[in-house]
Amino acid sequence: MKYEIYKILFKILSPRSLARLGYYYLHFRTLNWPIFLNLTNPKKFNEKIIYLKLYNRFENAHLLVDKFEVRSYIENIIGNEYLVPIYGAFDNVDEIEFEEFPKKFVLKANQSSGHNIIVKEKNSLNIVSVKKMLKAWLLIDYSFFGEWQYKGIKNKILVEKFIENSDENPLLDYKFFCFNGEPMFIQIDIDRFTNHSRNFYDLNWSLIDLEILYPKSNREIPIPNNLVLMIKLVRKIALDLSNKMSFVRIDFYDHNNQVYFGEITFHPEGGCGPIIPKVYDNILGDLLNIQIV
Repeated sequence: MKYEIYKILFKILSPRSLARLGYYYLHFRTLNWPIFLNLTNPKKFNEKIIYLKLYNRFENAHLLVDKFEVRSYIENIIGNEYLVPIYGAFDNVDEIEFEEFPKKFVLKANQSSGHNIIVKEKNSLNIVSVKKMLKAWLLIDYSFFGEWQYKGIKNKILVEKFIENSDENPLLDYKFFCFNGEPMFIQIDIDRFTNHSRNFYDLNWSLIDLEILYPKSNREIPIPNNLVLMIKLVRKIALDLSNKMSFVRIDFYDHNNQVYFGEITFHPEGGCGPIIPKVYDNILGDLLNIQIV
């Protein structure tokens, strides 16, 4: 339903109006009073992210957000040892032979955000229902959400290895915010499917008094074993992309002393996420250099 609404809005609103609508909607939905968006001379972080979303376009950007095609880029930049193993990539859901996969695996759409199924017990999987869902995913064009870089992706379903942790020690996704080719801080999401919270840390793993969209967690998150290695790899990717992108978020996992690349994100929360305290909208904005066209 959300996708169908965005398709309609995409056809009747200008990109700037659609971006403003998303920004004000997300603020009011989370009971945060928004600031006025200045997209003519952006200064704040959200304004600059939205401005980049509207105007910073470059060739073959879709290859960076396509979860299948980006693997070739990552292999070329840092090596294939940092890629999560995959069992297959499918254009046609009916070609997926579930019996060929191990007991546990992950189903993922290559062209969108949040479309994942974690399969922990293959024998209890309702394959008919799952196939229906996967076919619906293949019809989604994520560029209708105002994210131009998703245009041109050939939609696929990926079957990935399930990287497993315990319930007491869940697998964390380390999301590095990179400004002008340099990683600056790290976002950690906690209890995403129950009581979603979000912490931010600097590169020395000191907690930052910052909230974007979700509240801080009271849970103590230990420093990852491979933080130094992840920072090194993120910096290498961010520097390679810095001639195209003044901001990029690069995600990694640290699992059983093995580091895996997650994904590349151009515009976190689409530039619409409420920032608390609001002064950080200015602080982060000052870190991000953009050219006004």
